[in-house]
Amino acid sequence: MEKLPEKWQELLKRSEELRSKEELLVLLYSQLEKDLRGCGLEVPFTPELSAEKWPALLEELLSRTDNQKMRQLIYFVDLPESLTAVILSSDNPFSHLSESILHRELVKIYFRLYY
Repeated sequence: MEKLPEKWQELLKRSEELRSKEELLVLLYSQLEKDLRGCGLEVPFTPELSAEKWPALLEELLSRTDNQKMRQLIYFVDLPESLTAVILSSDNPFSHLSESILHRELVKIYFRLYY
């Protein structure tokens, strides 16, 4: 199997081989909702909203989230500790974290559909 794209939008495009974009976005929203609710957070958008707006809205939510819930979310999403350390020390951590969460959630969906 080839290496998966690093950007969630590119992975979404590749995943369209398995399901329609609309179906993938519904699955992505459901996975995100499950993991956010697991740590007491709500998805800051609806599945009908353009996916291009999701990262900015997720970024805004993350910027207002306390450290304990943030750690829980990182655990539920299953972001690697090494990646999280780099992200949190970056210039724009919430933007990078938002993109990484969407990518990781889509990876989960991709593997579920692929296998």
